[in-house]
Amino acid sequence: MRKERRKSSSWTRQNSEINFFLNSPSPTPISFFRLTHPNQRGRAIAKYKKGLVIAMKRSKGSNLAKLKALDSDVETIQRDWEIWLKEKKAILACRNNHDANLRIQQDFAITMETIAGATKSETGEHNNFASGSHRMKRSDENNASDSSYRTESEESNDDSELEQKEKIKFQYEWLSGPGIKESTLIECAIKWTVGTIDVSNILLEYRNLSIKKASERKIENAVEMLSLNYIFLLDENLSTGISEMIGTAALRAIFENIRSEYTNTPCHLSDKDIAKNNFQGRKSLLRKWQKEVKDNDNDLVLEVFESINTNRADAREDSFVHEVFAPIILPFFVNDDLICEWSSDVLNPSTHRKRKFDPILQGRKADFSAYTQIKGNRYYLLVSEIKSARYISSKKVNFVDCDLVKIGNEMKDMLDKCIEDGAKTRDLTICSMLVEGFQCSVFVMDLKFDAIYRMILLGKFFLPQNIHNLSVLPTAIEELMQIKDIVSRSAELCVQSLSRCNKDSSITSTVPATPLRNGMMRPSFHTPMKVPIKKIS
Repeated sequence: MRKERRKSSSWTRQNSEINFFLNSPSPTPISFFRLTHPNQRGRAIAKYKKGLVIAMKRSKGSNLAKLKALDSDVETIQRDWEIWLKEKKAILACRNNHDANLRIQQDFAITMETIAGATKSETGEHNNFASGSHRMKRSDENNASDSSYRTESEESNDDSELEQKEKIKFQYEWLSGPGIKESTLIECAIKWTVGTIDVSNILLEYRNLSIKKASERKIENAVEMLSLNYIFLLDENLSTGISEMIGTAALRAIFENIRSEYTNTPCHLSDKDIAKNNFQGRKSLLRKWQKEVKDNDNDLVLEVFESINTNRADAREDSFVHEVFAPIILPFFVNDDLICEWSSDVLNPSTHRKRKFDPILQGRKADFSAYTQIKGNRYYLLVSEIKSARYISSKKVNFVDCDLVKIGNEMKDMLDKCIEDGAKTRDLTICSMLVEGFQCSVFVMDLKFDAIYRMILLGKFFLPQNIHNLSVLPTAIEELMQIKDIVSRSAELCVQSLSRCNKDSSITSTVPATPLRNGMMRPSFHTPMKVPIKKIS
């Protein structure tokens, strides 16, 4: 029985490796090593060659051409093996750091519980440690005190002080993980063209420049950083990115093409429909407007309106999320088709992507996300990153750590996971809201063309700070209505796509050809690591 189980496990593993060659858009040696995590060079190379031969026998057409085009000579495989060895060492270092941080967090929690217990007397009353009889010793008065337990902000300050004190120079490692440097398309790739403009080619040229900068450790902004993962930020008012590559007329044509795809058909709520100084009058006007627009959205706008009754400009991030953001956003997205998650939940698609590279890695946590659940799978369609007005006014964030980069990568993870889980339609769109204080930027992402993850700025609006600036509500409601429509449409497309897959008998084939939709995806690099390079004396 044990022998049969071992044989079955070996057979399953071999099939998984062969499926890698059949389904991966770039089945290179380094990608294979990242998938299988080998320890022995000779055996790993032999398994790669064997899997490639079997996959070629089972392939035909464009898939066979893709495998034949692979650069699988001895020199290339040896080079990729050396790269894998370096990455493996980095993974082990990350695991050790993760374990150490986890132990510190656990010890910290135990210590805080002990302190909390010590603050109560036997009668259950809280002791007053400010009084002379119960004064707690400062850390410099007690060498035995545990000075290693600090909050995250304190640790960050200490790291900065240590860096200055010891004059340690740091740099970012941009290209670690399963991402690929080469920006190539197969001959039959679906490309984005506008008239005579080959937009796909322009964007991939821009990525090549970003890859070169990353190799030289000269990445300068968030747009370049996103492009490393094939995410192309498209904002008509942006001076970086595609704007650097082409002329004004061509740029105008490209954004006209985008607008034709994402035509905003808003529910117009004009400023005159909101009484400026009559609080009760606003309610009847909103009810009237709502009936004229859409009867299906029962009290949606009114619910948003009535939630704006407090000034929270000084709120901390958690309070800002739940007292400013949530009351306005939730009426649009809480329904039977969508499930909402808050910052306590790890984003499932992010975990899925990272654990394909290393099973121990954890995913990102989004401040807010929404998904539809179909047959046990979660299809994430909306994500938000939120920073309170208080945080924005008091912090200066490096572009490497900014929420724009984070939300772009989260959207890509969500889109890739939807496709992997069977949502093959090219019209699938992921939405996001980047909240910086009271300003909210709305983005959509699609993958309608090979290797081109378009991150499009759809619009901006402001959240009302209090009942005295409700004039920002019309634009906010129009934008939120559009996001709601896109998310609802994407949820329907997921259901329809999966329904078609279930009816298609060819999907059950034991050796499927590479699905066209999967071939359009590209893997991502990991979050850049800050590493010391030398100590300056």
